[in-house]
Amino acid sequence: MSVTLHTNKGDLKIEVFCESVPKTAENFLALCASNYYDDSPFHRLIPSFMVQTGAPAHPSPENPKGGRSIFGPTFEDEIRGTLRHNERGIVSMANRGPGTNGSQFFILLDKAPHLDGLNTVFGKLLGDDSLRTLALIEQIERVTSCAGRKTSSVTKGGTELDKTKEQPISPVPAEAEELGNLGCRLPRRILKLGLCLGVPSLTPWGMKNMFE
Repeated sequence: MSVTLHTNKGDLKIEVFCESVPKTAENFLALCASNYYDDSPFHRLIPSFMVQTGAPAHPSPENPKGGRSIFGPTFEDEIRGTLRHNERGIVSMANRGPGTNGSQFFILLDKAPHLDGLNTVFGKLLGDDSLRTLALIEQIERVTSCAGRKTSSVTKGGTELDKTKEQPISPVPAEAEELGNLGCRLPRRILKLGLCLGVPSLTPWGMKNMFE
């Protein structure tokens, strides 16, 4: 299935590999559906490498600065030999080391084979429009000051789970129910949120630690 992130630079449509990495997909889709990513900044942009987002915009003791997963603070990797950091537009989980996935993820600006086996690939951008949007976001880094402060930003838009059945999650947790006919299943606790979802805004900052 796919998720569309709406920004004032255009849309980023992400195909989510539900079947290959079911736990990572469940985490990402549930966070999207629960508005977790509202106002989350793209806080790390490295030219010719990647842009990173997914930390909460308004951290709290229950929801720390670096973010957390729906399963607890972190969850285990789902490294797959067939899913590689081999092209622009690949979407992958940020981490501090093995088994430390939370809410943060990044989108590649170029292939990065050195990340294979280290970070969980769970999706990729779909379509030329998404790649054009990524290029516009990438341009922001090129006008960022030496101090690494933002000089431009992408404002809050919205997120949608697209109503297409592409790669269903299997197996499905016993406590889950299917959300419409989207093809992926999500925890029962978020079903009431429906299909109009909150989304991250993107605000470029200088280099920071992968999880800060």
